[in-house]
Parts: sequence; structure tokens; C-alpha cells
Amino acid sequence: MLKEVMWVGAMAAAALLAGCAESRVATDYGTSHKLAKFNQILEPRAERNLEPVSGQDGEVVARTIEKYHKSFEKVEQGPTFIVNVGKTGR
Repeated sequence: MLKEVMWVGAMAAAALLAGCAESRVATDYGTSHKLAKFNQILEPRAERNLEPVSGQDGEVVARTIEKYHKSFEKVEQGPTFIVNVGKTGR
């Protein structure tokens, strides 16, 4: 009888201690997002540099910005033809 009680007590203690341990998911939560963000930043201290950007011609930049704005304009597409082969409907 004493062995059974000790066995049940040991199992209960193990279950309680297992519930307190943090899971692998909880400890690594958000790590992949932080790692992806870190790997995409070329120069982490670039935001502290307040010097103007040099080396770009004004006309080239203006054309690039204009092309960028035109990329958002809606382009009309020609008619689309659908050819059904086989049964249609019921």
C-alpha cells in the first residue's frame, strides 16, 4: 500500500513539474520574425546619419518617381475570350 501511495505521489509531482516548464514554442516565440528583420537591415545605424544623399542626378530621380507613380495607374485590358471545351451547364 505504501509503495502505491508513493508511486501516485511521484507521478503527481512529475506532472506538476512538467506543467511548470516552458515549452520550446514559448521560449522561441517571435525569434524567426526578429531574425528575418535583423537579416534585412544592411546598416543598423543608418537612421542616425542625417547627411543628404549624394550621387543621384535630379532628372534621373524625377523620372524614376514619375515611373513609380504611373505604375499605380489602372491599365485597361483588351477583351478576354473564353473557349469552353466539353460540357457546360447541366
